[in-house]
This record gives sequence, C-alpha cells and structure tokens, in this order.
Amino acid sequence: TKKQKKKRLNNKVMDDQQEPTYPAAIKKLQRRNSKAFILEKLTMKDFIYWRAADGRPQIDLVYVTTQITVREALALMTEKNVLSVPVWDPVKLEFVVFLSLVDIFRFCMENNLSNTMNDMNFSDTLEVQLSEIVQQILNEDGAHVEVIAFKNRVSMVMEWFALGIHRVLVIQDKESCAQSPSGYIVSQSDILLYLYQHASESEPIVSKTLEEQGFFGQDTPTIGPHKLIQVTRTETALGALRHLYLDRANAVAIVDDEGKLLDELSITDLTNISETDGYTHLLLPVLDFLRTKTTQRSACCTCSRHFKLKEVIQILVENRSHRVWVVDQGGKLEGIITLTDIICKFAPFDYKLLHSKKI
Repeated sequence: TKKQKKKRLNNKVMDDQQEPTYPAAIKKLQRRNSKAFILEKLTMKDFIYWRAADGRPQIDLVYVTTQITVREALALMTEKNVLSVPVWDPVKLEFVVFLSLVDIFRFCMENNLSNTMNDMNFSDTLEVQLSEIVQQILNEDGAHVEVIAFKNRVSMVMEWFALGIHRVLVIQDKESCAQSPSGYIVSQSDILLYLYQHASESEPIVSKTLEEQGFFGQDTPTIGPHKLIQVTRTETALGALRHLYLDRANAVAIVDDEGKLLDELSITDLTNISETDGYTHLLLPVLDFLRTKTTQRSACCTCSRHFKLKEVIQILVENRSHRVWVVDQGGKLEGIITLTDIICKFAPFDYKLLHSKKI
C-alpha cells in the first residue's frame, strides 16, 4: 500500500536485490525511457549506473563529521573541490545535514554582523566545532539530508529538486551505512546532464523559448521567479557578499552604471582564499577582488529571452554552471535562470507557479 511504501522510505529500507552489470542496467534504462515520459520510471539504481557508464568516475563519498572544526571542513571541501558535503554524526550513526559553502559563509557573516567592514574577523569563527554550525542549520532551516533508496524513482528526486533542494544522498542500506558511512551524491547538475543527453525525449518542452515557457511575462518584472540581486563595480567584494547573505542567494550580478552585466560573484569565489591576504582582498572593489583569484574562473553564462530551453540547458552543462543570466540585445541584465527553475519544467508539478500572480 502507499502507506507501507512511505514507511519503508522514511526508514531508509533499501532493496537488497542483486545489482545488475553495467550493460544490463543500461538496457533496462533504455527500455523504460522508450515507453514513458523522461525520468518517470527510472530508478535511482538505474541512474547511478547510467552516470558510471557515461564515463563519470564513481569517487568515494566525501563527508565530514560533527567533531571537526569549520576550518577543517572548509579545507577538505577545497581539497576535494566540492561545494557541499554530508555531515556524519558518530553518536546518532547517521548523516544529519548537508553542509555547503553557503552555510559556512552565512555562519561567518552572522558572527561578524556587529563588526565594521575593516573589523571583520573570520579566523576565530573558523575554529568553532562543526556541531555548532550544524545545530544552527537545523534550528533555522529545519534542514536535513534527503536520503533516497536505490529502488525509488528519480521522479521523487525531481520533486525535491523542484522545491530548491540541490542534492540528495543515495545509500545502499541503513545498516551497512551505520557501520561504514557510504553512498552516492546525486545533484541537480547530474539531472540536468541527463536531460541534456536525452533532450529528444522531451522535445515539446525543451523546444520552447524562455518566454514561451512562462519565465517572462507582463506579470513578472524580471525573467525567473527570483529577486534580481545586483551591485555596481564600485561595491566591495565584502559588500556584495553581504547582499548574498541578506537575500539568501548564491550569486550576485555585477553591472555597470547602465545596468549592463559585467560579471558575477558567487559563493564559489570564496574557495582558495588564504587567511594571510584573502580577507584583506574582500575589501577591494568586487571586480578587483575577482582578479586576485588564483584559480581560473569561467565567464558568467548569458542568454536572451528568445533562447530555447534546450539551448539554455546546453550552456549550463557545457560550462558546468548553476545559473545563466538573461540579458537584452544591449547586454542589460533582465533576469536569472537557475537549475531549480529548469528542473521545475520536468517535475510532476511546476512549483515555481506558486510564486506567480496568476494563481
């Protein structure tokens, strides 16, 4: 019954069926997609095997424990080049929350809100034990790790992603995970890659332009359901980051005096900042701060309102980006489209319509 299925999922009881070989899994995936709407009957097990067969290496799960400091967690995330990690509680013997660079940044900002720009001190904050920031995340957001079974359908994950959840944890079974933390991370980017490679199966959707998809209309001042956050080139990097904190966003557009898009500042730009001079660099004008980055940055992705959805998906996949800025013919910023916005168009319900004035 539905009640029993829900109970099994909540208890994270996994199917212990024998795993098929790669060829068998791929054949199973193709048969399902040929007879049903894209992703409708695909299971998480099939999706994991598709990802492996696509040539993407299955790396060991990167996670942290509540017993280390924020600094140690940040160092591991930088070393492994990941934006988020699940946090393991050795007492509860379970993953309790996903920790992202956004969470660390907000934690540091909240502990420095009473300070002036020149008095910002992140060093002491980074020495706090991770259990403290985890508790704050749980108290403020009620967040937790979304865990899904191998046998459950990807369409369930699509609903979570459409609501703004960025990643889920797929584990073999609860018992083995308790003995040795393990599993697979599936993110919005993984789903987008699948949609990109199977665009022909959702042609009626992906062939429509952003305007035709309802991203832009008379009732919406900007493209996309998001508040458009932008700063000028004279704003300091720290000032721009404060905008991200106050608006709970992941990126801010940098524009000139005419509103033309110049670049973007996102949470990922905080990686690889050394404490010796990195915090001083935050007081530079935002474009000057971005020039101090030692790692190569990709140019921010742009499109127009007349782009088809499949063209926007292609831009995001090829640039490994989480957002695309919408500009007019003169380069003036009009809006932003995120992975969540796109996934909404493929989920059972388009949750972004909840923000529309038409409902």
